Amino acid sequence: MLEIRHLTKIYRPRRGVPVKALDDVSLTFGEKGMVFLLGKSGSGKSTMLNVLGGLDRFDSGEMILKGVSAHAFKQQELDSYRNTYVGFIFQEYNILEEFSVGANIALAIELQGRKATDEQINDILRQVDLADCASRKPSELSGGQKQRVAIARALVKNPEIIMADEPTGALDSVTGRQVLDTLKRLSADKLVLVVSHDRDFAERYADRIVELADGQVIRDVERESEDLPGEEGLAFDQDGVTVPAGYRLTEADREAINAYLAERESGAVITPRGGAKARFKETDVARLAARIGEPFRLIRSKLPMKKAFAIGASALKYKKVRLVFTLILSVIAFTLFGLSDTFGSYDLVRACTDSLRDSNVRSAALTRVEIKEDDDGDTYRHSVDLSDKDIAQLQADTGLPFTGSYAPGWMFDRPLTEQFDESVFAATDAEKKEGIAFHHYAGRINGFAEMTAEGLQDYGYTLVAGRLPEDRDEIAITSYLYESFHKGGYRMPDAPLNMAGQRSYDKIATPNNMLGRILVLGGREFSVVGIVDTGFDIDRYEVLTHVTDDMPMADEILYFALNSEMQNEVNYGMTCTAFVCEGAVAAMVAEAPYYELDDGVMLTDDEGEVYVNGFQVCSLSQIPEENILWFGGKKTLGEKEVLINAANIWEDTSEWTAAEWAEYVDRDFTMSTYYYGSGESETGWKIVGCYRFFDLDPLNGIAMALSDADLERYSNGRVYDFAVAPMPEGRALEALVSYCYDESDGVRNPLNNSACFELDILDGVFKVLSAVFFWIGVFFAQFAGLLLASFIATSITHKKQEIGILRAIGARSADVFRIFFSESFLIAMFNAVTASIATAVVTFFINFFFRSEGLLVTVLHFGVRQVILLLVISVAVAALASFFPVRRIAAKRPIDAINNR
Repeated sequence: MLEIRHLTKIYRPRRGVPVKALDDVSLTFGEKGMVFLLGKSGSGKSTMLNVLGGLDRFDSGEMILKGVSAHAFKQQELDSYRNTYVGFIFQEYNILEEFSVGANIALAIELQGRKATDEQINDILRQVDLADCASRKPSELSGGQKQRVAIARALVKNPEIIMADEPTGALDSVTGRQVLDTLKRLSADKLVLVVSHDRDFAERYADRIVELADGQVIRDVERESEDLPGEEGLAFDQDGVTVPAGYRLTEADREAINAYLAERESGAVITPRGGAKARFKETDVARLAARIGEPFRLIRSKLPMKKAFAIGASALKYKKVRLVFTLILSVIAFTLFGLSDTFGSYDLVRACTDSLRDSNVRSAALTRVEIKEDDDGDTYRHSVDLSDKDIAQLQADTGLPFTGSYAPGWMFDRPLTEQFDESVFAATDAEKKEGIAFHHYAGRINGFAEMTAEGLQDYGYTLVAGRLPEDRDEIAITSYLYESFHKGGYRMPDAPLNMAGQRSYDKIATPNNMLGRILVLGGREFSVVGIVDTGFDIDRYEVLTHVTDDMPMADEILYFALNSEMQNEVNYGMTCTAFVCEGAVAAMVAEAPYYELDDGVMLTDDEGEVYVNGFQVCSLSQIPEENILWFGGKKTLGEKEVLINAANIWEDTSEWTAAEWAEYVDRDFTMSTYYYGSGESETGWKIVGCYRFFDLDPLNGIAMALSDADLERYSNGRVYDFAVAPMPEGRALEALVSYCYDESDGVRNPLNNSACFELDILDGVFKVLSAVFFWIGVFFAQFAGLLLASFIATSITHKKQEIGILRAIGARSADVFRIFFSESFLIAMFNAVTASIATAVVTFFINFFFRSEGLLVTVLHFGVRQVILLLVISVAVAALASFFPVRRIAAKRPIDAINNR
């Protein structure tokens, strides 16, 4: 079943002369019998055994295994060959010290994919006279017992070939004979190859002797007969005289020997032999070319994970200081990687969601931004007002009850500061810093919003005084607005001066003192009937009043940012809103004297000269007839017809007559928006009249009057500065934030509050940090990998011989990798768990630090992503850290690993 043809093996040292260990050797082995390979040291006998067993490779020639050539076998196929057909027995036993006797034997069974049972193990141990030794450790056994364990390990696989390399070399003669007796019994139905230098043992036990010298076969003989004279006398044959062990020569024997020698010219050899006397003859190779038996097949080994973990874990006991050092540095590296990922995985939507939740923002104030391209391909982001249609769409998209905040331009004609003493706010340290005068009072109302009792509950607002409005001339103001009057007092705008020629203000000591007071907004009077607390933290911005000359520049920058944050909070949302009854906003919109166009409009002639431009337009019905100068007898506005404000003509038109305006009659103009160039332009517009009087407050700033149809087209019904809804919770909050950052349809509805304002400012910084920390994370992951690879390499050094043993009994390189991956996996699990805990703690303290410093953002997020990522990266690093060192050891010839070369 085993044959080699013209086999050559040459050792090529890095320095020195190459040595030919096997030189054109051809041999054929039968299916059973005990074959001794004899020879002096360096003769090539061990190399022969290693090549036959697949522990070493040959350079040329061919090895035939059950009729199959092994010339093209890869290492894993040679491993499977040993696992399937070969049982190895070594001079140094080579059993695994960490395992019990039973576990050593079970390992050989399990590598063949079979389940090892106690019955199998105990049965094989009884066959080698080691009953009841299954639970003992190898260190508790004698040398002979260890060798019998090695035999049991080889035998339990039921191999067809047993290969023994100097199996008695480390044993005394009595124990050595016991081992050979065992092997002799096995050779009855197996091929047993024994490397030995002991000729006596060979001639006593061998069925065939192959002797080598200088890598060549110099003698190949087989036993001729076992039926020679026994222990009662001498045995004479053509090769010499065989003397029984312990036999004493008689005078008759001496005479027989002399007579035998007299007949031979070449002399004779006297050979001692225990037991039966034997003769050897030239091996009949033709007879050995026997049947192949069962077809050639290979069993791929698979080391059980439990055993792999056991072997891998045992390696952790070596270099304990190095292990601790590796663990500490690896945990630090993976913790920094985890922190890097919290920055690197920075997500604006999630950061905004957590910031809103942690800052307890109660209302969602949304504005509208249109994103378009001009003719040059440049992108413009332009804030526009919202219409009832837009608000309805917001409600449909988000499922939230949005309401619009109406802030008409006419409302700001008279500032709120006329009704409280503004000087009490300016009389702070801010005056000491020239050019900087921050304040935190309410300078104006930012709009009107309808509010009901149910709405208060939905928003989480509190009515601290009075009631909600029930009439169109009533309003409820916020606590923030109340604070301005509480500190600055109250007066009507047109109240007379006091005796000293100064304005006098009523003291507002409590919220109830503000009830019934009149606020004048855009020429209209509103009675304050309630005070609503919206949760605005005015104390957060009190620091703005303390700007000094010696303030560092960095603090000034922070104050500017804080002031911008406050203005964003005040201008958008309910902080500075006047609450009105249901239906009041719709009535105000219907009665509005003009419309604000977000995009603005302008009329140009054929040469592009601008004739009229502005943001405010009105309908014909809003201009008194006596103030209109019609051209060509017109009395109404048709489609694409306008009345222009004479004040918008660059020339002085105050003395113009109808005749002087005639140049505009029947001329075509182009109506264009300010922001989007010709893409939003319409030709064919006509100027059919003008109005030119400046006493039509607030109409004197209006650019032009349009027909009702054109007015609807250009205003789009956009009359609300922003829309507000109660802030949702849970997944609905995350969905809202995601919706507000979506720009897929060219429109964005950004959230406006202090937390979002800060986050939008810091977003660019965090994105840069995200990219930077990603590479930092990659660096630390590599650093951890190098640490782990270094430790695994150290473990491999300690485990090199065990690796060779495993390979010798049939384990593949994949099994070796499984061992060291198990070791690195244990380290990886420790790293992942410890680094996850450390990253979570550090993340918490970083977020806590941000908020303790006054920021309203929650930027770092440690969660399932980081845990999974640290686990995956730890395992991946462990795999890579194991792969490269193991690849080197797996590429070694098994015999080199066994010999620790």
